Amino acid sequence: MINYTKKAIKGAGYVSIMVGLASFLAYLFRIFLARNLSLSDYGLFWAIFTFMMFLLIFREIGLNSALTKYIAEYYGKKDYSKIKTLIISSFMFKLISSTLLICFFIFSARFLSIYYFKSSISYFILINLSLYIFLSLIVNHIHSILIGFQDVKWYTLSEPLRLGFALLFSLVLFQFDLGIMAPVFGFIIALVFTLFIISLGLLKYLFILKYTIKDFWKTTKLLFSFGLPVIFTGVGGKVISHFDVLLLTALVSLKEVGVYTAILPTALLFLFFSRAITMILFPMISELDEKKDLKRISAGMNLIYNYSFVFVIPMIISVFVYADFFITVLFGAEYVSGVFPFRILLIGVLGYIIAAINHSAISGIGKPFVVTQIILLSGLVNLILNIILIPLFNITGAAIATTFSYLLALFLSTYWLVKQIKLKSPWLNWLKLLGITLIFGFLIYFIQNILIINPILEIFISIGISIIVYIYLIFTLKIINLEHLKMIVKRVLN
Repeated sequence: MINYTKKAIKGAGYVSIMVGLASFLAYLFRIFLARNLSLSDYGLFWAIFTFMMFLLIFREIGLNSALTKYIAEYYGKKDYSKIKTLIISSFMFKLISSTLLICFFIFSARFLSIYYFKSSISYFILINLSLYIFLSLIVNHIHSILIGFQDVKWYTLSEPLRLGFALLFSLVLFQFDLGIMAPVFGFIIALVFTLFIISLGLLKYLFILKYTIKDFWKTTKLLFSFGLPVIFTGVGGKVISHFDVLLLTALVSLKEVGVYTAILPTALLFLFFSRAITMILFPMISELDEKKDLKRISAGMNLIYNYSFVFVIPMIISVFVYADFFITVLFGAEYVSGVFPFRILLIGVLGYIIAAINHSAISGIGKPFVVTQIILLSGLVNLILNIILIPLFNITGAAIATTFSYLLALFLSTYWLVKQIKLKSPWLNWLKLLGITLIFGFLIYFIQNILIINPILEIFISIGISIIVYIYLIFTLKIINLEHLKMIVKRVLN
């Protein structure tokens, strides 16, 4: 019998390293740009990139998630003809949508540069990023295929490679005084190299090509029946994470956009934990759902609920307390106005870590439309709050709107899962954990105020002492059961 606990934890451990590396490189890239571009140019680059990433959700038509799900299912059944059909059908329709999106970028570039981005250089950025759309289509398609096959060692390479190459080539191109165009070209060249390397991961699956395509239109219908709800989920997710940037671009200066596009990804950096879990969780739950093994799905989600918050809280609260130090050191004094909204965003991200895992679990058991409803409702609330709060409070208003939406998604997704798959309710444990979190944060704040030493040493001492107290309280209040923890470790090692 497959040891799913061992499979999940070992897989998540490896994926966590790679996703953590990707997150680190993405963050390093942002710091690099902040240090090499003016605040206005930094804001312009990320405003355009956010605009493009928002529109790319329409390019995917939800087919990447559908492809991953059904490859995982049919690979278990060894139905290779079906897998070939899935791969070809999804690529064909994504190619059509990519072509339409590229045409939109090319024909609207002049209008957008004048009336939305209000910068002449944005025209050339938009035109060049059209090539990025095509290259990313192929890279993302291969990535989805490898996830479907649960080929962890290959699909986790995609993001670190893309971001590492983008950083490298941008650094080189800055030497030629290309300014804001350096990262644009850097991203495009990075995709070419990434495409070549991850394509090697497909070699072991080339045997599928010898099988015939079967039931093309039936398979296409299957893909869209799962994918269309996912596209609305994606739109809702992009509204929550990106609409604030889109609206800020229209309403405030590019400098304020620059500050917000520094603090938002800094807060979202902590979502690497949920990304690592969901990469493993989604195909695994799809497999268990196919076997009607609801018991193991429930056990896995209870495990995640018991341990996820426990491990991420010390990191997030430590950064919360020392937010001004981290923002100033990493981005510079120009960005210090973003400290308060950054702290607000951290609260929302803490909740969305679990919400994102919930969404993956719900989709994995074949209920993507439930996730669609949750995300669209959260996105609608975010949209309304942004429209109300941004004119009043600028980037602080955007942070409040995003945080409220994230917490709403956490509540709705947890409520659905507890009710539908008979999970043990986590709310009491989370309430206890909230109390411990407040003690942990207050203790860091108290220690930092009585210490008058080197700031780095102060951070290590205050956080170190607070973590010791935190661990003691976690076990004393039985948030984590020591015997249960030993059992999990034993299952992983056996």
